[in-house]
Amino acid sequence: MPQEPGTAGNTCVAVAHHGTVNRHDDRHPRDRLERELGLFDTTMLCVSSIIGAGIFLTPGTVAELLPEPSVFLAVWLVGGLLSLAGALANAELGAMFPRAGGDYVYLREAYHPLAGFVVGWLSFFVIYAGTVATLAVGFADGLARFLGLGDAGVASIAVLTITVVSAINYFGVRKGARLNNTTAVLKLGAIVGLSAWALTSSHGNWAHLFPASHSLPPGVWTNFGLALSPVLFSYLGWNAPVYVASEIHSPGRTIPRALFLGLGLCIVAYGLLNVVYLYALPLEEMRGQANVGEQAARVLFGDAGATIVAALVLASVLGCLNATVLVGPRIAYAMALDGYFFPGVDRVHDRYRTPHGAIVA
Repeated sequence: MPQEPGTAGNTCVAVAHHGTVNRHDDRHPRDRLERELGLFDTTMLCVSSIIGAGIFLTPGTVAELLPEPSVFLAVWLVGGLLSLAGALANAELGAMFPRAGGDYVYLREAYHPLAGFVVGWLSFFVIYAGTVATLAVGFADGLARFLGLGDAGVASIAVLTITVVSAINYFGVRKGARLNNTTAVLKLGAIVGLSAWALTSSHGNWAHLFPASHSLPPGVWTNFGLALSPVLFSYLGWNAPVYVASEIHSPGRTIPRALFLGLGLCIVAYGLLNVVYLYALPLEEMRGQANVGEQAARVLFGDAGATIVAALVLASVLGCLNATVLVGPRIAYAMALDGYFFPGVDRVHDRYRTPHGAIVA
């Protein structure tokens, strides 16, 4: 039989009638995970979940839809602000329900357990399992190009990568967080360093950032809306901390701060990279480019620069993969606590204090 979800529904009533949140029982009664993640860990989890390969690959698609550099830069800023609006809502929900499971918990409490059930299973089978597979294959494909391996090599590297990253997270949430913190800091440092190097290079042209005409063509705002789709895709992952809320110290304070800090860092990083892209390439040359990041680096630094950016993309994808493996199992774990998932997935390892059954699943 499904387990009683706890007192979250009563908390909603308290909020509705009194404007305050009753946090006397902010964890699921059967949740045995320990609070081991601080503000820095949670912020870096947000950064790693957002910055993958999207910012290097999607600008060419965005550029195809927009007529001027200023509009191109504006759509990335608007995408970040829209994501911040989502972060505001999730910050409130994360503070109200600081439990493992994120959206599964919110939908269950707001609408019906069936809504949480459907989204939870969809997240497990499609969203997170599919994202882990896609990131692992993307990482393996990029690494195989460096090593000269074929399809069999790509598949082997992908399986090995998932196994190793899952093992790291199996043996402790702190181990997964340390790997995540390292990759996120290196990622941000590389973006800032490369941007500073690029913008002081003499191989770009600041004129690329300014429009040739001050009048915008008809239909520009329709295309602006279409361009927001790949931009918002590149910002996906900003809500990662809410899925591990039961493992965060002082979640009511930490989750809102981490969401805004993490997303703010990514907005700045994306803005820097897009300025670099325009400095290296006119908007016309960006259009249709499959990998604008690599092409811009080739213009600014030569083939060696393109290799450096390719390595940065690999590291970025690996960090994103680790963050996904850290976050995803908490959905299955939260569902199992309520009796809506396979038996045993709700177990917490006696020594490592991780949802080891959910990680393996």
